[in-house]
Amino acid sequence: MPDPGRRKKPESRVTVYCANADAHAEPEPIVHYRSYVKKNKTGRFFCSTECRDAAGAKPRRREMRTCERSGCGITFYPRTPHQRFCSTECADLVSRTKTKVKQTCLHCGKVDYVSPSRVGQFCGREHYDAYRAEHAAPKTYPSVQAPPDHPRAWENGRIAQHVFVMEEMLGRYLLPGENVHHKNGNRKDARPANLELFVSFQPHGQRPDDLADYAEELLRRYRPASLTRSLRERKPS
Repeated sequence: MPDPGRRKKPESRVTVYCANADAHAEPEPIVHYRSYVKKNKTGRFFCSTECRDAAGAKPRRREMRTCERSGCGITFYPRTPHQRFCSTECADLVSRTKTKVKQTCLHCGKVDYVSPSRVGQFCGREHYDAYRAEHAAPKTYPSVQAPPDHPRAWENGRIAQHVFVMEEMLGRYLLPGENVHHKNGNRKDARPANLELFVSFQPHGQRPDDLADYAEELLRRYRPASLTRSLRERKPS
């Protein structure tokens, strides 16, 4: 342990000269402690504030540079010898494009850079749900925008494409119990030639009167001309 009674060695001093040589006929000596001289980062010393103000700022030792980020083009003075970008924003953007993967949202088209483990087709859950509501349909049927107040419209205002095509062919909405069948089994093939109308409802019971009423209802709905001709033939002469 150091001896408490021992006196501290006095700090040595050095002689420097005023940097404002134009204000003095001969160099003006200045005495400073050695520790102060070591802490001075500019390497310049002045004998007074007048000399310091007259000398002004120290000339820059580096040349102006242009930001290396593509599309920036800002000219700046580098604070360090290795500075390549004009701001932290430009540096972060370049870093993200190098270490992350570009992602474009299918719903809004926003371009973002994410880590490879999080890359996807949407920028958020809300846009994913909105995209599915617009483009997807129950049972993977293609959909179209439904007319206003359509009885078969879904919550997103759309309707199955094959239903819309059949209603255009019939000139009316589908009735309860009616459905559309794809002849070739391809749900995405909504050509009129590939669609046919099916009736899925059945009468209650199997009595002859019920079946006759059911058949008459079918003829009245789908072949009214045949029903009229049949009734005309049954009239007594």
